[in-house]
Amino acid sequence: METLAVPDTNGDEENLQIRTALPIIILVFLLAVAGGFIAGMQFVMFPGLLEMEEEYAQTNLDRGLNAIENDAENLQIVVKDWATWDDTYQYIQDRNERYIESNLVDDTFSNARLNFMVYFDSEGDVVFQRGFDFKEESEEIEVPPRFVETLRTLQIAGNPDAVLETHKGLITMPESPVMIATAPILRSDESGPARGTLVMGRYFDRDEVARIGR
Repeated sequence: METLAVPDTNGDEENLQIRTALPIIILVFLLAVAGGFIAGMQFVMFPGLLEMEEEYAQTNLDRGLNAIENDAENLQIVVKDWATWDDTYQYIQDRNERYIESNLVDDTFSNARLNFMVYFDSEGDVVFQRGFDFKEESEEIEVPPRFVETLRTLQIAGNPDAVLETHKGLITMPESPVMIATAPILRSDESGPARGTLVMGRYFDRDEVARIGR
């Protein structure tokens, strides 16, 4: 008599349950991994990226400020070279036109990238001033009266107690900020007494900002 094998239905059901549960387990696992990754991005990587961006921005800001400072220092070197000169010292006393004709030519402004040169005597009165657009060569521009008055207000000119001081930096004007540098007018050997103050200025406009940016 043949013995019939009874199908193991419990085993099939268990296998079916395993096959059904496996994709769910994998899906849950993937969701957990994705959740962990997102959490890591949120709490680790994103703050790190923000910190990197802040450091990058601060680095660029420092570089920009250093570039502006270097520009001002270079301008001060030029103004001191002109102010500490026997010819300039003599000019403030006798106002000779030869000095103007020989020295304060277009190339002087273009080479030093100057918009303004203002000579003050020791009383703060303007001996000579000239404005020039070094970007559009041969184009004269006005020295704004407010620029001169601002220099007096800041006691850069006409202050007997500070006549030997030098200055550099930016001053605010309606048209544009102006980078300035000043130096006392002395003999070539730096002896005095000082006969006034020489001021050089350059508009700190968008072109200058772009140049520093580059």
